Parts: sequence; C-alpha cells; structure tokens
Amino acid sequence: MHSQNENRAEPSPGSPAGQSSCLLWQLLALGIFVPLVARFWFLCDDAYISFRYGRNLAQGLGLAWNPGEPSPVEGYSEFGWVLISALIQALGAPVETIAPWISALCGAALVMSVTHLISRHLVSHPVARLGGVLFVAAAVPLAVWSTGGMGSMAALLCLWLMYSRLLTNVDIHDGWGAGLAGVGLVLLRADGHLWVFLLAGSAIVLARLRKDPCLMKAARLAAGLPLLAFLALTAFRLGYHGDWLPNTARAKIGLSPFVIERGARYVGHAFLTYPGLLLALALPLIMGRRTLERPSFVALLVFAAAPAYALLVGGDFMCFHRFLLPLWPFGAVLLAKGLQALAEDSPKRAHVALILALLIPASNLIPAWDLHVLPQSLREKCFFRFNATSAKGVILFRTEREQWLDMTARARQWKRLGEAVADNTAADASLVAGAIGALGWASKRTVFDQFGLTRRDVGDFPQVPGRRSPGHDRYAPASYFAPESPTYGRVSIIDELSLRQRGTPPSHVTVLNLDQERYGPGQFLILERYPRP
Repeated sequence: MHSQNENRAEPSPGSPAGQSSCLLWQLLALGIFVPLVARFWFLCDDAYISFRYGRNLAQGLGLAWNPGEPSPVEGYSEFGWVLISALIQALGAPVETIAPWISALCGAALVMSVTHLISRHLVSHPVARLGGVLFVAAAVPLAVWSTGGMGSMAALLCLWLMYSRLLTNVDIHDGWGAGLAGVGLVLLRADGHLWVFLLAGSAIVLARLRKDPCLMKAARLAAGLPLLAFLALTAFRLGYHGDWLPNTARAKIGLSPFVIERGARYVGHAFLTYPGLLLALALPLIMGRRTLERPSFVALLVFAAAPAYALLVGGDFMCFHRFLLPLWPFGAVLLAKGLQALAEDSPKRAHVALILALLIPASNLIPAWDLHVLPQSLREKCFFRFNATSAKGVILFRTEREQWLDMTARARQWKRLGEAVADNTAADASLVAGAIGALGWASKRTVFDQFGLTRRDVGDFPQVPGRRSPGHDRYAPASYFAPESPTYGRVSIIDELSLRQRGTPPSHVTVLNLDQERYGPGQFLILERYPRP
C-alpha cells in the first residue's frame, strides 16, 4: 500500500474529470510525437543483423550468422528482438515493415504512459504537466529510435513500466507487473539486468528505510522474476553459444583511457546538443528536497546511471545518442516535479515556470531541423565519431540529423549491394565485409565480419591503436580470413564514370553491368576475388 506521507496529485485517478484531462494531455503528446516519428522513419544497418539471425532461426538453421557454423556466435545484443523478428518471418510477414511498426507502437505507448503518470498522478499544476508532457513528446531521440528496426524502444518501454509499476506509488505496488517488465528488459537488452538491479535494488532500499512491507514484497518479486530469466538466458548462452556474454559486448566494450574519454565526449555532446536535459536535471535540484520524493528520486538515479553507463562503454556511433534514451522519460518526471515546485512558489514564479515549460522542450526539439541553442564551435569540442573523415583524413563534424541521413543512406546502399551480390553470385559464395547488416541480409551469402560482432576470434582482438568511433575498436584485415577461403575480398557498386576513371580492371576483378530497371542506369557491380596463396 502507499506510504501515508506521500500525497497524490489531484484530480483523483478515478474521476471522470481526471480521465478526460489525461486523455487531452495524451492527445497533445501524440500530436507532437507521431509526426516526429514519421519524419525520421528509417532502418539502420544493425537492425538487419537481428533480421538475419531471425530469418535463419525461422528457417530452422539456428541462431547463427552464417548457417552451418560449428559454434554459433551471439552477434546480437537483443535476444528478445531476434525472437520477435524470427516469429514475424516464420509467419511470412515482411520483417522490414513490421519490426519498425512494433517499435513505433512501443514508442507511442511509452509517451502515453509517461503522460498518464505526469498528468494524473505526479503533479497537479497545469504548467508542470505541460512541461513534462512536452518534454517527452518533443524528444527527437525517442522519435528517431521508435523506428530504426531495433529493439531499443521496446526495451525502454519495459524499463519505464518496471519503474512505473513498482516505484511511482500510484496504485498498489505491482510486483508481478514490474517483474514481467523486468523479464522483458533482460530479454531485450544484453545489459537489461543492470537496469533491473538498479530499479529493484532502489525499491528494496526504500522499503527497508520506510519499513514498507508491501513495497518490499513487490520489490522481491520484481527482482526475482528477471533474475530467473537472466539465469535461464545465461544457461542458454553457455549451452548454445559457449559463452556467458554476447559477443557484441566483447567486440565493442573494453576499458581504456581513450574509451573513457570518448564516452565523456559522447555524454558531453548530448548535453550540448539538448541543453534542456541539463535544465530538467537542475530545476528539481535547485527547488530542493520537496521535489525529490520517491518517484523523482529514483528517476534521478536512472538519469545519472544512463550517462555513467555510456561513459564507461565509450559511447555509441549511431545518431541521436541511443545509449541515453532513458534520460527522456525520466527527465520528464524530473522536469515536471521541478516546475511544480517553482509554479507553486508565487504567481511571478509561475510565469517563469510557464516560460521554462515551453522553452526547455523547444530547445530539445529544434535539432530535428539542424537548429541548436549552442554553437557548433562548442559542440565540436565533444565530437566523438573519429571515423568520420574526409579524403584527406580530416575529421568531419556531423550534426545528429546529418548522422541520421548518413546512416539511412548507407543502410539502403548496403542493402542494394547485397541484392546485387545475391543476383550475380553463386549461392555458396562468401565475402569479407565490415558493415555486415544489410549486405548480409540481402545477399544471403556467407559474410565474414571484420569488426567482430559475429566472430568470437575477432571480438577477442586487442583494441586497434588510434582514435576510432564507438563500436569500431576491434578490426581484422581482409587477409586474416585467408584460412576461410572467402570467394570475394571486396564487393561494391560504382557508376559508369567511376569505372572509366579506374581504367582496365585487373584479372582478379569481375565487373558486371547491373540491370538498369532495378539498379538504375550505368551501375556496375565490382567483385574482387579474394587473393589465393
């Protein structure tokens, strides 16, 4: 049951007025969020890795990147999402269409749930509700990663549901609901158990401090169910993949001074891109202790944990700071509580709160159009994508929207390349590649992974010297795969002008004129045979 010293916001949850008001807030939130999702609808290259694993599983070939591998490698971070993609394909549905829609629905459900909590239970002042709702609805990263083809938004929804069912003190503490959400989180993210530990651990500590047996019982259930899921998943990993960790963790994570520096740059770049995040954090802290009751205190822990995690793993090269997604729903909680305290102080401060309720979300929204509160000269100081270079080796700064455009275009290009390989090579052909997702998905050929996501041996390589983008710390040259006898060392598509500039191709290179109707006029597939000893 609820602690007596924690009050609910009015109106009462069951009242018709409260329900009607909440519905209006949710309609406002969706009216902002849905167009943003539509604007950024895309598929990223990494999504195709899960799709390919899912296709192989659906076809009875096992959870393997290359079917027939003697020891299949867990080259994905989203076990549950792979299972979902396998189910979609087993039913004969187009996973490239259905998976983003599932993700988008999860994003909409998240925004509606956050809006429900803020407008019905967390705060009573209209300005506080407005600020919190706008903050989550206008969060561009949430809209971007509500598509993309990955399970990021489904995992974030599970994280939020575990928090809201266990720690917001709105209804009777729902241990079963929180526990099942925690199970989903463990299955959807390789690091999901860490978030479960944070939330369940916080609940246990609070229950002990407040001598709340109902919360303690719910917290134990919320911890126990995900723990069982984690143990079962770990046992499966050991038995099937021969490792207790996903190979992606080995390939992408490794502590070093440079990794920590890059992670700090990643976090700093996010706060410079969306300065409203810092204001959402600062306002409740400035307003004092009364803003940090149970829901907002735990939200503050999550708000601190996400940047700490991103810093330790060195960040992420993808657009719009994917590793910091938890900041948005939990930042909305913090902002709403801070605005409530500010607006209640005096009528004059209520006007200040209204200005902040509008300006803070707006400052986070405008990067969708490459507009920023802070100048590029300042944001460049925290740039972290060191692989983005010009032909002369100069690091090229990209805004997050430009990175999104680049990721979208590259995924389409690599899928098109994979389709050309599938159309023009033997079914048993194999090739070496760095970007393996869309290429591997569309080509249906054996693909040897130079960055080591799907190769345990490459994942165990030492980090490559020098400054590299996140996720690219380990790399195997094409020559490393000689014992595998690949058919092709490199494949690409070029236009007619580029082909002429290259001159006569060497004997190991095959040039194929691609079908004009499918690939456009003057497009050529270049197949470079792997050098033989």
